[in-house]
Amino acid sequence: MPQRRFILPSHAYHTISVTRGREMLLDKREAAEAVLQAIEYERSAEHSFILAYAILPDHLHLLLVPREPQSVSTVMHNLKSFAAKAVNRALDRQGTVWQQSFYDRVIRSDSHLEATVEYIHRNPVEAGIAQCPEEFAWCSAHPTARTDVEKFLGE
Repeated sequence: MPQRRFILPSHAYHTISVTRGREMLLDKREAAEAVLQAIEYERSAEHSFILAYAILPDHLHLLLVPREPQSVSTVMHNLKSFAAKAVNRALDRQGTVWQQSFYDRVIRSDSHLEATVEYIHRNPVEAGIAQCPEEFAWCSAHPTARTDVEKFLGE
């Protein structure tokens, strides 16, 4: 039976999506770029505020706030679908990219939000693929990353 989600409008969600079988698909530059394009699409189409992300070899951390009338489930479905097609195209492959569902946790306070951003940014360091979050190109801590933190907190 599918997992039931309780939708809380205007709340931030920390989501984690894992590649099917934990295959290390996203360690290839082309695949990580494809996922980043999917994130940027959701952001620029104003489906959600993107507050933080880290694209690791076998999973994606994403901190987002769905924008009305979108839900966290709709945003994640669209993002994973777009990203899967782009990853398969970029890697000249076919097949499933992501595990069927995703994990999510509602952010309940400012301190929880700050701790979650820090956790997401530290993930590449903890995984041993970066010395510091700012040097990892597929993380919102990177100097060239674009997020909606100021826009969201300013509303």
